[in-house]
Amino acid sequence: MRAMMVWHWNGVAFTIMSNTFLFIVPMIMGYITIATMTQKSDKLLRALFLPWIPVIAGIIFTLIVAWEGSICAIFYVPMAMVMSSLGGFIAWMLGKSGQSKKMMMAMLVLPFMSQPLENMHSPKDQFKTVHSTVEIHADEAAVWNQIKSVPKISTSEMQDSWVHRIGFPRPLDAEIDKESVGGVRLARFERGLTFVETVTDWQENKTLAFNIDVDPKDIPPTALDEHVTIGGPYFDVLNGRYTLERKSKDKIILHLTSEFRLSTNFNWYADFWTERVMQRIQGDILSVVKKRAEQKI
Repeated sequence: MRAMMVWHWNGVAFTIMSNTFLFIVPMIMGYITIATMTQKSDKLLRALFLPWIPVIAGIIFTLIVAWEGSICAIFYVPMAMVMSSLGGFIAWMLGKSGQSKKMMMAMLVLPFMSQPLENMHSPKDQFKTVHSTVEIHADEAAVWNQIKSVPKISTSEMQDSWVHRIGFPRPLDAEIDKESVGGVRLARFERGLTFVETVTDWQENKTLAFNIDVDPKDIPPTALDEHVTIGGPYFDVLNGRYTLERKSKDKIILHLTSEFRLSTNFNWYADFWTERVMQRIQGDILSVVKKRAEQKI
């Protein structure tokens, strides 16, 4: 089924970023696993957990042959395991009455029915905002100097974050060409990923806001998985805003807000992961700003 995602079969365009692949395919894998067992078992736990083996093996195979990257694989695993257990449970229930094998053909043709129906509806854009904060014991000028331009960030300054371990590039530095509205701030990340940020609001020591432009064609293929590429058909980061809030003489609350777009047929599931990734990335950036501002680097 994964191989067929890049083919057309009788005019059916199979796609990975679909409910068919996310939900139905692993459910069928779970169903087949239990329905084809030569020795039937009344144990429900076996029906629920045995389907995990072929699902995980299939995911590992896609990684080995480079059909998928680690980011997409990790995001896919939880739902694939849940749906494969559901398929195993259905096969287990039907197996009690001897109907599981009779339903096999219906299960096998299900993707060829669901995918064309899904293709009739274009994904809807969903816009979300992520807000992160950090408390910094420094004055506004010290904090401002760390956000308008960012000197090169060493590996030791960054927290050991799970988002970077699974493949998201680490931030490296940022440089602005003009300290005013209209200025262009280049934010560079590992593996050649660069955000072109055009300043839309500049209030010295108070607010820095910018639109973000990323051309997917300029992103090296090794920077991100195909299906989570920034600026691509499924995901994009649109803008960002730093706001400095004075709480006392030597305490600042630094706010970082960003807006992103999701365009999938399962935005509710994509949003669950995207929001957590964005929160973690923003948190890592704020932690660097905090350390540097408090040390007045």
